[in-house]
Amino acid sequence: QQFSEENLNKAATLVNQANKVYIYAQGSSVGLQELLSFRLARYGLSLHKMINSGSELLEDMIHINKDDVVILFAFGRKVLPEESVIFSQAKSIGFKVIAVTDQVVSSIADQADIILFGSRGEPWEFHSMIAPTLIVEMLVVAVGSQNKESNLSQLDKLHELRKKYKDLLPR
Repeated sequence: QQFSEENLNKAATLVNQANKVYIYAQGSSVGLQELLSFRLARYGLSLHKMINSGSELLEDMIHINKDDVVILFAFGRKVLPEESVIFSQAKSIGFKVIAVTDQVVSSIADQADIILFGSRGEPWEFHSMIAPTLIVEMLVVAVGSQNKESNLSQLDKLHELRKKYKDLLPR
């Protein structure tokens, strides 16, 4: 009900126009970070997984410029200190933040440039990553569809490499 195709397409445009895409996740959303990074890398985008937390996050933050985008996986009611730092720097430097979240109303929604909502279930239920995974996959498809010729060329290269090395590196 909260999904916005308009926001998805805006997010894809930001990703395609970014100088570099940073992806931040903690806890159970690290799997989504891995999936998104793995899929977007096929398009030849410049990506960086932000894996540090606490003060070590600043090691990543020093490299982010105004032409970059941070994709932030932010689940739960409480804004984490690392998320606060990312939003503070975004405001200070001017880079864009795309938040994938399960919170319709939160301070994250007020601070992010684009919200991609993926429900994980009610607070008292098991929190599933099915909807957020679907959001990740839809974002990858949307990014790919915006630069079809270039992205299909990258996928063709992958296909050719798979054929060439199928005996050495079977799938």
